[in-house]
Amino acid sequence: STVAGALSTLIGGLTYAKGVVGGSAIAVIISIAISPLVLLLGYRLCFFIILSFMDFIGAADGASALVGIRDALDGLISVYVITTVVYVLEIAIMLAMGVKA
Repeated sequence: STVAGALSTLIGGLTYAKGVVGGSAIAVIISIAISPLVLLLGYRLCFFIILSFMDFIGAADGASALVGIRDALDGLISVYVITTVVYVLEIAIMLAMGVKA
């Protein structure tokens, strides 16, 4: 019974450590991903303002290159967000499949 109690305590400690490490990993990934995402969204906002102004003054005919760049930026933002979500989900799945008490 002493060995069983010690193993139960060990498993409890490992479960706690797993949760702390997993939570920390998710926090690190999110903190790393926020800065470039804010920068990309800032660029997107700039293109929105420029294209809106060009449409307002009637110069939207020459904006096809800017529209193409904006669309490419939208795709880049989408891919970036999706990969960040996949990384966080991978860590969550690994935490769920870890040591069971």
